[in-house]
Amino acid sequence: MTLKHNIKIILKDKCNQYIDNKIDILRNEINRTKESVANESKSTAGDKHETGRAMMHLEQEKNAAQLKKLIETKKILNRIDTNLQPDTIALGSVIETNHGNFFISISAGKIDIFDKSYFAISLQSPIGNNLKGKKENESFTFNSKTYRIESII
Repeated sequence: MTLKHNIKIILKDKCNQYIDNKIDILRNEINRTKESVANESKSTAGDKHETGRAMMHLEQEKNAAQLKKLIETKKILNRIDTNLQPDTIALGSVIETNHGNFFISISAGKIDIFDKSYFAISLQSPIGNNLKGKKENESFTFNSKTYRIESII
């Protein structure tokens, strides 16, 4: 295995850890809210308690929607084949530019490995959208900076 291939595997693993952590936190919050609803239901009846119960149900719905979104994001991440080496930038590409390094995957922020920083971004992000379909040595301008693609892994 080459260092370049290892970089892609490590970046994907770090993104998986990031999303798994977010899913775990959200599932814990969902369980906490369920327990609160159950405890609230045991309390005395009244308008105050009805309002509290309604607020907790809204919280449950919001958390369920966020969990669904995170699971969809995880599916996108799982579609990345670390063995592919496309000529053009696509999902799973690792890109080195004159203004930073990027991993086209999910929006997971900055990841530091091998004394380099990589930004995990989605194809739908502004920079991801500019990178999509580009090849080595091509350029694009974003926020008044011209980015030159030095390498694609």
